[in-house]
Amino acid sequence: MSGAPSSAAKSTVSRSSVSGTASPPAPSSRTISYRFETSDTAWRIAEKLGDGGFLGFTSFGPETLREIAALTGNGLAYRTGQELAALLEANGFDVLAAREELLTQEFASPLDALKSLKATGVTAVAPAARWTRRKLAEFCEAYTGKFRLENGSCPLTYHPIALVAKKRERK
Repeated sequence: MSGAPSSAAKSTVSRSSVSGTASPPAPSSRTISYRFETSDTAWRIAEKLGDGGFLGFTSFGPETLREIAALTGNGLAYRTGQELAALLEANGFDVLAAREELLTQEFASPLDALKSLKATGVTAVAPAARWTRRKLAEFCEAYTGKFRLENGSCPLTYHPIALVAKKRERK
C-alpha cells in the first residue's frame, strides 16, 4: 500500500505518564531533537529537573531520509544515539535505556514520499530554491533509478532514537 510502513516499521516506542505527579509543561521531543546541538540544552534540562528525576525523549538519527540527502546533498542534521547519550552523561544524567533502529517506509513513487514529508511539515530536506517541474522530474528519475526496490516501491528511511535517563543525585 502506498505510504504504508513496511513490516520492518512495526516497532514503536510509546509514551506513558505517571499520574499524581505535578510537573511543568515539557518541550516536545521534536524541540529537543532540534535543540540538542550543544550541551547547553542538556544542562538546562538538568537544572530544571529535580535530583533523581527522569527524562525520556525520542529523536531521529543521521540516517533519517538518507535517500533524499544522497540525491540533493541536503538533509536534516541529527545527532547519533551515542552523541545524545554522551551529552546527557556529561550533564549529570545516567542513561538507563537507549534504543535506535532503521525503519523503511515504502511509497509508490518518489513524489508520494515528498508529499508525505510535506504533509508532516518536514521541508528542510531539499535545497531552498524552488523546484521547477523539470528539477522535480529529474529528482524522481534519479530516486527511482538509485533506490527503487524489487517490488517497485520507493523506500524512505527513518532512524528513530529513544533515550531514558535519570538525573544524578547532587552530592
